[in-house]
Amino acid sequence: CGESLLEMLQTEFADLTATPTLNELLRHGLIRVNGKPVSCLEDAETLRLKNMDVISRIVHWHEPPIHLPTERIHVQKIPLPSKVMTPKKGGESSLDDGETTEQFLYVCNKPSTVPVHPAGPYLSNSLTILVEAQEGLPPKTLIPCHRIDRVTSGMVICCTDAQVARLIQSTIDQGSVSGRVRKQYLAKVKGRFPSMEGDECTALPSCTDLAQWKWMPSGKDDDTVPLLQVDAPIETVDPANGIRRITPKGKPSTSQFRVLEYDAPTDTSVISCIPVTGRSHQLRVHLQWLGHSIVDDVQYAPMGNDATADTDGNGPRTASGCPSSSTAGLDEMLESIQSAKSVGTTTCTTTNRATTSSLSSSSPLLACISSADQESASQVCPACTKGPSFAFTAAQLLQGGHSICLHAYRYSLTLGSRSSSSSKKNKDKNQDDSTMVATEDGDSNERMYTVDLSVDLPSWASHLQV
Repeated sequence: CGESLLEMLQTEFADLTATPTLNELLRHGLIRVNGKPVSCLEDAETLRLKNMDVISRIVHWHEPPIHLPTERIHVQKIPLPSKVMTPKKGGESSLDDGETTEQFLYVCNKPSTVPVHPAGPYLSNSLTILVEAQEGLPPKTLIPCHRIDRVTSGMVICCTDAQVARLIQSTIDQGSVSGRVRKQYLAKVKGRFPSMEGDECTALPSCTDLAQWKWMPSGKDDDTVPLLQVDAPIETVDPANGIRRITPKGKPSTSQFRVLEYDAPTDTSVISCIPVTGRSHQLRVHLQWLGHSIVDDVQYAPMGNDATADTDGNGPRTASGCPSSSTAGLDEMLESIQSAKSVGTTTCTTTNRATTSSLSSSSPLLACISSADQESASQVCPACTKGPSFAFTAAQLLQGGHSICLHAYRYSLTLGSRSSSSSKKNKDKNQDDSTMVATEDGDSNERMYTVDLSVDLPSWASHLQV
């Protein structure tokens, strides 16, 4: 309270820090307080905000394109054990011995280029919104229990119950400490990845006090290929662009890798990746340090010539199967913008959506935005006036760096808690669907429910037996 409208706008919204841009929005009456337009910078500077003031902005909205390799996103509806309830205080998983409503996990195989939830310029072109529409769920009911990068494909676990979401989130967040989560990713990397100690085909970096690697047994009797473990701390060095690096100030990070296949003609390897800890971009950074960057990952390696030839008449594609050309996505947006101008902003395509594009002509929200307001919003829209390349990044326009060969393949979640006296009475009853193990102090038992989840293999690894 007491802050000026101008100060609030320039502090909270990065795109409004430039005075000319803000002045244009005010001149067109597109910024309003309690429904009344604020028409100039002087008024915005003198207007002091009070508690419960409502600030609104009319925006001509466009969304960057996404690539969906199939018509439907593959979603598995997995029932949770009936006894699983909410996390206890401190985040420990909790089980209940009474009858509960059956809950489900929605295990989604997210395509690369698709963000997990609405953020930045993405709204309708996000996983949660797409799956809600596909599965017939009410809007804003699908909750992602964790996230993976937009450029990464594979498993995203969602649910529609806030208590279940907290349980899964707490289990995943504490997985590296409690050992109750095991994740497996697949990656296609550059070069021949080493398969065993003494493998001279690939040179590994020298170990230092900061970053080390070592060979570890696989832990499986029928698997003789060892794991290559990397221990190197990771720090976010460029928060604005999400760039991470190995630095002394970084958080401890551990990853394990195992080669599955080497392809000599392309000089690439498909490997299994286990992020023991869960730092953002951890696998990408550790593989870059090893000298085996992920194919198509321009953020942590030079782009190189990763796009394959145009074999199907649909243009060149990246190794991960997405379109890759200097105009990929751009031409679609230009066509959509032109279409919107010719028929009005209530028309939309999959790659271009105005603020009111998803609303019917009888919508109360649309009714409060006049045609003059819509026209004014389009006149100051960067995508309409200066072009999509000004409004969006190359990666958002599918021009490179929008998809990498990294796939979240399998999660194993162990849910459980210490047994109460009442649960011990029902131990025999629940023996079939739970596993009894000793706790660390050894004076009580813990009932554990393991939920194993997996999604389909990506196209570049579909021939493998993983």
